[in-house]
Amino acid sequence: MENINEVVAYNLYKYRKAKNLSLEKISKLTNVSKTVLNKIEKGEGNPTINTLVNLANGIQIPISNLITKKESSIQFIDNKYINPIHSIDKTVTVCPYFPYDKNKNFEMFSMNFEMDGFLYSKGHEENSREFIIVNKGILKIKVGKHVSIVKEKQAISFESDSEHSYFNIGEGVLELTATIQY
Repeated sequence: MENINEVVAYNLYKYRKAKNLSLEKISKLTNVSKTVLNKIEKGEGNPTINTLVNLANGIQIPISNLITKKESSIQFIDNKYINPIHSIDKTVTVCPYFPYDKNKNFEMFSMNFEMDGFLYSKGHEENSREFIIVNKGILKIKVGKHVSIVKEKQAISFESDSEHSYFNIGEGVLELTATIQY
């Protein structure tokens, strides 16, 4: 975990440069001395909550903008760092590439089914929707009483708040990518 002082230092510097403000100008806006601001910006200072509140109020930004590390606009995932989840009989493997994030309201994962592999779901949250792309193989999916066959390079989407089941009905491994939107 990154040191909070480093996060504040980076965010304050970035904000100051983006707004073309000097330390002196920020000092006047926030009633925080130029010396203290300089130490904070270098990551050497240990700002109190009062100092952070003064900074946020003075430069008119939410305090969370000062103390939170912004997520990079690019996120690279290498599957060697993903902990796969296996079914009890090891015929299904799920790799959560983008686990559920309440701020984004979705999750994305790959699923591999060995021959004759299947998986049952009681359903997800109300008003959720699942999107599946079959990358390799043949998927039989049952949603409630409706059955669909989805082949390689085809996709399907369905309301996923009801029970549904996935079946590999092909002769090899079934590989698919699934996204659930909540």
